[in-house]
Amino acid sequence: MYSVSSRKVWVFALKLIGDGNGEADVVKLMRCAIIECCTPVWSMSVSFGFLILGEDNGVRVFNLRQLVKGHVKKVKGLNSNGNLDLNGKLKNKGLRLPNGVIGGDNHSGSTACNGFLDGKFDKHCVSVKQKSIRCRQDSGEGDACVVALKSTEAKVSNSAVKAVSIQALSSKKFMILDSAGDLHVLCLSNPVVGSTIRAHMMQLPHSMKVQKLAVLPDISSRIQTFWISDGFHSVHMMMASEMDIAVNKNDGDESQEKPMQISVIQAIFSAEKIQDLVPLAANAVLLLGQGNMYAYAIP
Repeated sequence: MYSVSSRKVWVFALKLIGDGNGEADVVKLMRCAIIECCTPVWSMSVSFGFLILGEDNGVRVFNLRQLVKGHVKKVKGLNSNGNLDLNGKLKNKGLRLPNGVIGGDNHSGSTACNGFLDGKFDKHCVSVKQKSIRCRQDSGEGDACVVALKSTEAKVSNSAVKAVSIQALSSKKFMILDSAGDLHVLCLSNPVVGSTIRAHMMQLPHSMKVQKLAVLPDISSRIQTFWISDGFHSVHMMMASEMDIAVNKNDGDESQEKPMQISVIQAIFSAEKIQDLVPLAANAVLLLGQGNMYAYAIP
């Protein structure tokens, strides 16, 4: 959640407290992190474990796993399985993850944690001290990575290009629409938990100034489909695919840009001025006109 007046981004997490039967289950909203913004944020996206902020002439990528950290409170007690000793320490049956201490195979005993992998709390779970992380937007905390939209340096001013829309294509690729109507693809080269984020940006070639962008992410396909509109009366169904190149051509460096092939599959013309796009499927889209809504499917 981003507040323009307070210039802060709040990161929240939902946790289900209860036994999972639904009768006494409670959903708790927990604040995990606060990002104090020193530059304007024009768009925001949370997808595939990344928080991406759209800024002037670029985007800032945060690793959510590094922002959302658990703080375990030591307790005294024994359970029947011996998972916790008198100091509240977990024995070899447990796993240690960045979000807290996770119990072993047998979950009947108490566990000191910030949440299980399935997002549920056991009703006998011990108390946990939740502490939100506070950091500055430009501090680099949370393994933040800044990627510019343009390769050349741009001065931040009122006329600077802004990242106004961020949508996920896949777990490693994100489509960025700037205020000038240009499209960019943000590629994350190493999205691994605990490692530094490496990324690069490539601009897509096109002859139309884009005003509306709609993407339905598909991590199972190498070909991504997205929809663009000029904000007037036309919608174009686009297809982007990464071209295969030999590894020795880029010396094995995965961070180097790989050429992408962009093609137009179909074009839709509307009598009404298009206000918004919503993807329904890889071959279907919902259009919002000036007084009506239209659903189109491409056979």
